[in-house]
Amino acid sequence: MRSRDFKQTARDALRGNWFRAIIAFFVASMFSGGVGASVSVNVEMPEGDNGITTFLPINSQQSPDGFDIEALLPVIIIMFIATVIISIVMFIISCAVSVGYSQFNIDLIDGCKPKVKTLFSCFSQTKTAVCANILMSLRVFFGMLLFFVPGIIMLYSYSMVNYVIAENPDLTAREALKESKRIMKGNKWRLFCLELSFFGWMLLSLITFGIALVYVAPYQQAALAAFYNEAKENA
Repeated sequence: MRSRDFKQTARDALRGNWFRAIIAFFVASMFSGGVGASVSVNVEMPEGDNGITTFLPINSQQSPDGFDIEALLPVIIIMFIATVIISIVMFIISCAVSVGYSQFNIDLIDGCKPKVKTLFSCFSQTKTAVCANILMSLRVFFGMLLFFVPGIIMLYSYSMVNYVIAENPDLTAREALKESKRIMKGNKWRLFCLELSFFGWMLLSLITFGIALVYVAPYQQAALAAFYNEAKENA
């Protein structure tokens, strides 16, 4: 099958399921978009004689009128710890939801009536999903350090890992990565071509400030699921 065949399969599967696919994409995006936070604290001191507001010097521990900056340290530490904890929790949830979203698209391509609640049906595989994503990220990162190309190859080798975990809940993280690598053997270039075929659509999404993603993203994800089904059967 060629890229156009996967895209045709996706369009056929989406017919009558567009609303569910769009909602599922937005829900999945809410959890997998990444979490970032920054904490800044500005402490204003009373106006001086010249009527200009002064700020607590960063490199001083005490202001001229006796305000102790060390009193802020517990608050800063608590906010930092809270940010780290929230980021970790959101990463864990995003891993599980990503597997659920893969299952949603597999159901879509298989002709089953996909349900948005499927996104939250794979929390039993959370540990596997988290470990697989961490291992994959580390391997791709170190691969990127080795003249970039090995990292790209690894990225494509492990691109099917969420689909593998969704369909094989008994696999460990390493086994899921190994299975994705097996499925993608000889299929990396085909996946690259499929992704490249959406370049025009992505450009349209950029021009429309993301509005076109409402159509493009579910379409692309369905095509990727169709690719996975075909690659899996022929691996």
